[in-house]
Amino acid sequence: MRSDFEHARVAEKIKSLKAEQEELIHKLERLQRDQQYEIERMRQDFSKQTSAIQLRKSTIVLELVARERDLILIDKRAKDTEVKEASAQQQAKDHRLKPHL
Repeated sequence: MRSDFEHARVAEKIKSLKAEQEELIHKLERLQRDQQYEIERMRQDFSKQTSAIQLRKSTIVLELVARERDLILIDKRAKDTEVKEASAQQQAKDHRLKPHL
């Protein structure tokens, strides 16, 4: 009788341990899936951020080139204006100094 009781108790413990083992296996699988999902989500987030930064960097480079070109054109126009004004002043001066024939 005692051995039947011991047998039943050990069998129940084995059944309980196997059930817990199955539960842990499922929890572990679920955690691994969740982990993979989070890793993939984070990878995509970092990829988006990296792409956005690279795009902004390229845009800034293009904007810098355009602004530098604008600055060169502004300087050139200012210099051309100075040359024209100096030339006009020189012509006016020459015109006053030379008698008309």
